[in-house]
Order: sequence, then structure tokens, then C-alpha cells
Amino acid sequence: MELCEAREVLAADRDGTSDPYAVIELGAAQEKSQAKQNTRNPVWNEAFSLKLDQDDPELVVNTMTVSLYDYNKIEKHSFLGKVEVDLVKIAEDEEPFEEWIELGGKSELGRVTGEVRLKIRLDRRSLGKEPGAPTTKSVSVALLEAKGLVAADRGGTSDPFVQVNITGQKMQKTKVIKKTLDPQWNETKSFVLAPSKADPDARLEGKILSCEVFDFDLIGGNDFLGQVSFPLSNLNVQEVFDQWLPLKPREGKEKKDKVTGSIHVQVVITEGEEAE
Repeated sequence: MELCEAREVLAADRDGTSDPYAVIELGAAQEKSQAKQNTRNPVWNEAFSLKLDQDDPELVVNTMTVSLYDYNKIEKHSFLGKVEVDLVKIAEDEEPFEEWIELGGKSELGRVTGEVRLKIRLDRRSLGKEPGAPTTKSVSVALLEAKGLVAADRGGTSDPFVQVNITGQKMQKTKVIKKTLDPQWNETKSFVLAPSKADPDARLEGKILSCEVFDFDLIGGNDFLGQVSFPLSNLNVQEVFDQWLPLKPREGKEKKDKVTGSIHVQVVITEGEEAE
């Protein structure tokens, strides 16, 4: 699931804002988002993978709960509201779930306000699957932000965007963020690794994830600002990879490429008989 954003949540602090974070619960599985400072309209764009044991008795709940809290260093964290999502209804629809949902519940701060936007995709990989059966893998890459990039333009800034690719897949691009060295894209790109005659198991071995940052130029070529790359086989299926990675020059162009800064990415690999 992806925790996208919320809007008009309760103001818990004296300055009329909150420091919201989310707790996602599904049976015994639980995940927690980052806290966003001084805002009633937080944007997280964080991806989570919640895995349940088929023998877990709490599976009968069939409900995912997303609760929002205001973060405090010393005092008790204040409850800002929650939503409950019926996964049975989602399972009946072949399309991934994506909606704004009104927050509910009771808060000591007053009447709960606001809503939260979620994306949920159910992975039925363990249902009716025979041992050894080939599986499709889905790779979700969240390109969140970068900081400390090289200034490629005369004004001392850049217009950064990211090209992301996986070996054998079609390259995808983010939007361009104008005039900044610390861009925030908050975009998620998805890739599907399907079984084929050449690779019936859709293996991760030999698959490289590459993220290249460029400065957009309307006339002439785009300026290279740095890259990161690593084998997908280094990651574990169903676990969230969430890191700030230092940008590096291209191989063989270490002296030519002027590169500074780092990029924040999240990667989640899931398995299933069908990838959407």
C-alpha cells in the first residue's frame, strides 16, 4: 500500500499546525510513516508492504486501519483520526484501490477533520499457488527528493528530473522541478517483471535499478547531475528499502562529471500471479 497524503487534519499545536504521522495496521502487521513537521496537509508518498501469515487468526478481521497522530518529543502523541478500509470490497475489484477517505474516530483535541489518500493493491500470490509455480514480480520505485545538487544554470540553480530504469524495462521519467538544488518529486514508478521463455522465474539476478538525475534544458542536451544504481537481487521481496543514496558520476566519466548531493528513494518488490 502507499500512504500518499492527507489534508485539513486537526491542528494539535499552538501555531495552528500538527506534525502528522501514520500507523498502518493489518492484523498483527504494523508499519509507521515519517512525521511531517508543521503542517495540516502532509505529503508522505511512502510505500509499505504488509504480509500476513495465512494461519494468523487475525486474518478474519479483513480490515486495514490507518491512524494519524501528532508527533511530540516529550508529551503524549495526540490522536488526529483514523480510517478503516474493508479489504473484502477491494478484493472484488480488479483495479488497484485509490481514494480520498474521510477521517473518523474521537480525539481529545475536538471533532476530527480532514481526509487521507491511500493506494492499495492486494497481492494474492499465496492463494492457490502450487510450489515452484512461476511468479510475476512488481517493483515499485518511489522517487521522493534530492538535496545538494550541482547548479547547472546561470542563476545558481537547476531544473532537476529523474530517469529511472530496470534492466530490460522501459525507462520512465519524473516531472521537472524548476529552479532548485533540493527538488521534491514525490512520484512512484512501477515496473513488472513477468515470467518469459528466457526467464521463466522472473529472477531478480542480473536486474539493475538505475536512477539518473538530469537538469532539463529546453534547448540543447540535458545536463547530467548524478546517478545511483544497484542490483535488485540485493533487496528482499516484501521489505521496504528506504535510503538516502549519494549520487555518483557515470563510469568512465569521473573526471568530466561534476556531481554532488544525494537522492531519497524507496523500493518495494512484491510477488504475485498477476501484477497490475
